[in-house]
Amino acid sequence: MAIATANKPLTSSGKQYHINAGPGDLPRYVLLPGDPDRCMTIAEDSWDGPHETISTKRGNKIIRGKFHGVDISACATGMGTPSATIILSELMTVGCDGFIRVGTCGSIRPGIHAGDLVIMKGAVREYDGVTDLYAPKDFKAVADSEITNALISSGEKYGMSLGKNLHVGNSCSTTDYYIGQGRP
Repeated sequence: MAIATANKPLTSSGKQYHINAGPGDLPRYVLLPGDPDRCMTIAEDSWDGPHETISTKRGNKIIRGKFHGVDISACATGMGTPSATIILSELMTVGCDGFIRVGTCGSIRPGIHAGDLVIMKGAVREYDGVTDLYAPKDFKAVADSEITNALISSGEKYGMSLGKNLHVGNSCSTTDYYIGQGRP
């Protein structure tokens, strides 16, 4: 049985419908890969010690653990902004407030190749199909500078040691993966 309250869908157990998590189930910091399999890869490759699966409902895998002693989660968002906004809304409702999108992206900029590290400072919102519901058209989608600078510093330190090229710039999210990115 589901109960809809103030635009926050809850199950009868008080958990958010799509992520099957409630207040206190997740820490405030969440990594957001699109692919549910990447959650496990993140946890196994870089987190401290054991981790636990919180939910796999609707393919939205959520894993909780620690990174350098800090509580952290990874939650799959699926592909594109429509599913990501559902997941983000529910994560915020249960108390999460620090998010970093991790995963793959396309590129039309010459010189960026598969396997390179890319850090986004901002995004063009014109083609994403969702954010106009949340902010006026002229709102600038700019990433938090403190987090961006920390990511750049880490990318320079660790990415370069792994032989990865690092690129920093802006992105443009589209609702169509191929045509929207100029790849018919």
